[in-house]
Amino acid sequence: MDENYLETSNNLIYRNIMTLPEVRACDRMLIYCSMGREVDTRRLIDTMFEMGKVVALPVCEGKGIMHFSVLNPNGQKIEGMYGILEPAADAEIITPKDGDVIVVPALTFDRKGYRLGKGSGYYDRFLIKRDFFSIGLARDRLLCDSVPTEDHDRKVDCLVTEKNILRLPNELT
Repeated sequence: MDENYLETSNNLIYRNIMTLPEVRACDRMLIYCSMGREVDTRRLIDTMFEMGKVVALPVCEGKGIMHFSVLNPNGQKIEGMYGILEPAADAEIITPKDGDVIVVPALTFDRKGYRLGKGSGYYDRFLIKRDFFSIGLARDRLLCDSVPTEDHDRKVDCLVTEKNILRLPNELT
């Protein structure tokens, strides 16, 4: 994927996610800081702060356990487990609640909303709580028809690419 495609798809994915009523209505967004060639989340984080929303980043505790801690608008991010940026160690931990939006990372997604992660299962364990609206961001060129799944895998509620917004039925309903 060339740099022009990455930049164009980042901009279009951002535009599409900002049309979602769940994003506009939420008070809190649980989101990750993108790294490398992942879909860029920094602009979305900045926009959430501009809109007065609470932004929380994941903190991996080990053994598949993860929580989210509040990032202050001017707060410093530190490198945590796996090189993932997270808020300072003394940041407030939040519990997901109804109305929260969580943006879920992946190497790729399939068209049913299942993700291929890095294999540690942090997000799958976290998504079991299902107290929030989950969104996957993906480049259209990387979508698959199917990814390997196991019983504990959870799909996202909505998949946003540069070309489409796919609302997916919840397997728990």
